[in-house]
Amino acid sequence: MATIVEQMQIAKNLKKLRILHNLTQKQVSKDTGIPRGTLAAYERCGEISQERLEKLADYYEVPLELMTMAWVKLQESVPRAYIS
Repeated sequence: MATIVEQMQIAKNLKKLRILHNLTQKQVSKDTGIPRGTLAAYERCGEISQERLEKLADYYEVPLELMTMAWVKLQESVPRAYIS
């Protein structure tokens, strides 16, 4: 179970990754099968299951263990191809 701080970081990273890829919540929902309202809740710091976090990390091609990192650290740790 993620801490509140980790949940907040995951929420920020999910939103930034989606925007960076020029995707709408509707498109991510269509691609992943996760309801759009649920994605919106995740981006607002809603609790997220390990399974869903893994699914979204795979979708954005980002290593799961980096999803709780500060955005700057995530950018430094992931090859540019993954997040550009």
